Amino acid sequence: MEIVEQLEQLKDRWVPQTTSHYSPISHYDYAAELINHLEHRNCGVEYTIFHLMPGTVDEEKRPDAVMFAWIGITYPDMENENLLYKYGAINSHDRTHAVKLFGGSDLFMCANGMIWGQEFTLNQKHSGEGILRSVRSMIEAGYTHVQLQHKKMDDAIELMSNIGLSRERAAELVMDAMSNGSIAPSAVQPVWDHYEMREEAGEKFPERNMWSLYNAFTEKYKGEKINNVYRKNRKLNEFITNTPEYLEAE
Repeated sequence: MEIVEQLEQLKDRWVPQTTSHYSPISHYDYAAELINHLEHRNCGVEYTIFHLMPGTVDEEKRPDAVMFAWIGITYPDMENENLLYKYGAINSHDRTHAVKLFGGSDLFMCANGMIWGQEFTLNQKHSGEGILRSVRSMIEAGYTHVQLQHKKMDDAIELMSNIGLSRERAAELVMDAMSNGSIAPSAVQPVWDHYEMREEAGEKFPERNMWSLYNAFTEKYKGEKINNVYRKNRKLNEFITNTPEYLEAE
């Protein structure tokens, strides 16, 4: 596997020939279209990572037949500096994958194409005339979806930021979150220490509100197995959005 971080390093790579049944797009063209679209929308591209995997094409081994790409972006209207969205892209010349696009706040990919954490997945087959035009349409659809998700998240953060909590109420919510499975019993003290700003990570959220408490919960998820994170995070979101404070503020 080859790992590169610059778009220009994808240039001049081998691309299979177009046939009546197969329309390839180069790794460079796909990644360039995605990055150019994001920059045209005034998004900040924070980083790019490209994993190039080997594959067999017409019985010949190619070292860069498959591309897995990660692109981290910030939005021009983003008010919370801690938020970073990610796009992921897959392209293959050995016909193991369609042209794929997905996005979310946290993404994980395996070499077999399995994806975790995506908020959406779009696919475009390597077929038909105008493959580049079809890919552009797919990119626009993906951008629109992520933008809407970003707006929803910003609205939720603003709402939680406006919900003040007394120390006693925050303690009650931590125990209730343990009862519904959002955190394990062993996580109660670390979550509370974070909220009470007894550690450096907690000092970033000095306001005594629901948003600071939410970050105390999610901080504890770091380092856990990915399947546990998504299961607990779903429970946490359901728990927070059904508290009397949240329902009243909506």
